[in-house]
Amino acid sequence: MKKKHELFGPFIMMIICAVLTVVIVSTGITLAYLKDRDDVNNVMTVGETEIKIEETFPPRTSPPYPGEPVIKVVKIENTGNLTCTVRARLVFSESKLEKMTEPLEIGEDWILRPDGFYYYMIPLKPGEVTKPLIEKVVFRRSYSNGGAISQEDIAGLDPELIVYSEALEFVKEDASLPEAEEILNNWNQY
Repeated sequence: MKKKHELFGPFIMMIICAVLTVVIVSTGITLAYLKDRDDVNNVMTVGETEIKIEETFPPRTSPPYPGEPVIKVVKIENTGNLTCTVRARLVFSESKLEKMTEPLEIGEDWILRPDGFYYYMIPLKPGEVTKPLIEKVVFRRSYSNGGAISQEDIAGLDPELIVYSEALEFVKEDASLPEAEEILNNWNQY
């Protein structure tokens, strides 16, 4: 019987030592894992949708004559770093002016929607410029009711055509749709 007890004591000590070894080693590994770290700098760049209206209109020394075209070229440039779609609205500074001018000749690739905006139907990549929205304004020779428009009538006004424009990042979500339809879909979300 005594032999059993003599073996039992060292066996218990071996088990205790093995358990302590496992605990110490796993604690050391866990601490090493938790202490080990590596710094990583994530560089995030933010895209910008930014546009600039380019207007060309030579200075005038006198008011235009009825029927004479007044040069006013309106284009929009994508100055941001994302491909975008643009729309613009043209508003006369005085409501009388719209009655005194011929309907505006809208440029190629622009369409007028019921909301009063002209939509450019081609996405603009960074640095690209639209085709002209308009190139001239022509004062009528007479009002729609037949009354003549004189140079003095025009001189009494401050004729200004205000250009307001907006841009959205162009997101092509459905490859099966034509770009023109995708452009309008992008704007319909806002």
